[in-house]
Amino acid sequence: MKLRILFPVDMSTTYPRNPYLSQLMQALLDDPGVGLVAHGPIHLLHGTCDWDVVHIQWPEALLGWKDERRVGVEEIDAALDRLARRALIVHTVHNNDAKQDLGEVGIRLFASVFRHTDVFLHLGKRSREWFCREHAKAPWATRARHVVIPHGNYDFYKDFKEPEKGIPVSSKRKRLLVFGELRTVEEEALAREAFVLADVPRSQLVFAGPLSRSGFPASVRAGLEKADTVVRLHKRIQDRSVAPLFESCRAVFIPRAGRLNSGVVPLAFTFGLPVVAPDEGVIGEMSGRFGGMVYTPGDRVSAAAAIRKALSISPQRRARLRRRILDYSARVLAWPRIAAQHRKLYLKNIRSTRRLPLLKRLTAWLLSWRTGERRQKEEKPHKWRTHPKPSRRGSTEKP
Repeated sequence: MKLRILFPVDMSTTYPRNPYLSQLMQALLDDPGVGLVAHGPIHLLHGTCDWDVVHIQWPEALLGWKDERRVGVEEIDAALDRLARRALIVHTVHNNDAKQDLGEVGIRLFASVFRHTDVFLHLGKRSREWFCREHAKAPWATRARHVVIPHGNYDFYKDFKEPEKGIPVSSKRKRLLVFGELRTVEEEALAREAFVLADVPRSQLVFAGPLSRSGFPASVRAGLEKADTVVRLHKRIQDRSVAPLFESCRAVFIPRAGRLNSGVVPLAFTFGLPVVAPDEGVIGEMSGRFGGMVYTPGDRVSAAAAIRKALSISPQRRARLRRRILDYSARVLAWPRIAAQHRKLYLKNIRSTRRLPLLKRLTAWLLSWRTGERRQKEEKPHKWRTHPKPSRRGSTEKP
C-alpha cells in the first residue's frame, strides 16, 4: 500500500500564476511512500476512490475562486463529512482569512474547512502562533494538530533558457525588484517613495508584475511616475524571464502589508537574493533570517533604511550572503525534503486518528516501518546557522 492523496483544486487556476502546488505534487509522486496524487474539486464531490489524505490548500478553490461558484458551501460540507470517515483532512494555512469578495460565503466556507481539518499545516512558526491565538476559542481547536513545513523553493524556473524580448535582464546598477501583482496605489507608492528616500547611488527600482484593475484604473495608470531610476514591467512575467530577471537584481522588496505568507520570499531565496519585507507573519520570519532586512509595515522611513542596508552591502559580504541563502534554499527548501516531511505528517496522523478504519491505520504503521530507514536519512536534522560562525578571536562577521 502507498498513500493516495487528493488536492481538491483545479490546477489550471493556480498555474502559471504560481507553480507551488505543481512542484509539491511532483515531489510527492517521486516519494517512495506515495502511490497516487490527484487534483480537482470533482474528486471531492464525486468519485469512488478511497483517499488516504485530502489536502486542502486554498478553501476558495473549492468554490472555483471568486464569483465563479460552481457548488455551494452546503455541498462541500457534506462532501467533507463523507470523506472524513476514511481520509485524513489536512489544510495548509496560506492566508489569514477568506477573500473579502466572497463575503458571508467565504466565512462559512472557511468555518466548514476548519471544522473538518485534522491537521493544520503552517509555512512558518508565526503562522502557527497567530492561528492558535486567533482561533483558541473555536470548538474544533482543542482536537486540531499543527505542524510547520516551510514553503519549497522555485527551482522550477531554472529550467528555462531564453528570456522574452523586452525584459531588461542585464544591468550594472544596484537593482531592487518588486515582483508580482500590485493591488493598491499605496503599495506602489511605498516602494517608490522608500526607494527614493533610501538614496542609494547607482540604484534602480524594477516593478515586474501586473497592476490590479480595481486598484489602478486607467486614470491612475496614466499618471504613474516614469524615470530613469524606475523600470516598469507592469504585465505578467513569462516563466522563461523569471530567472534572468531575479539574477539581474541585488535584492527584492515586498510592499504589501497585512499578509501572512508570500511565495516571493522563497522565490528570491532560490536565486540567492535577500528580501526587504514588512516584519509580520511568515514573510517577516523568513526574510529576517538573512541580514535582518525587515521594516515596520507601511512605514516608508523604516523601509528606506532596510533598502539602503540591502543595496549597500560590499561585494565580498554580498557574495557570502548569497552563498548562505542559496545553501538554505538547496537544503531546507528542497522539494524532496518537503515531500518527505509531508509523507511523515500524513502517516503519523493517519495512525493516530481513531475515527479512521483500523485497517487503514495499521497499513499506515506498516508503510511507516517500510520507509523508516529511508525517511530517517532524508529527514536527519540539518544544523542550519542563520549567522556566520564566530571567528577564533570571538568576533562575528556580519552579512
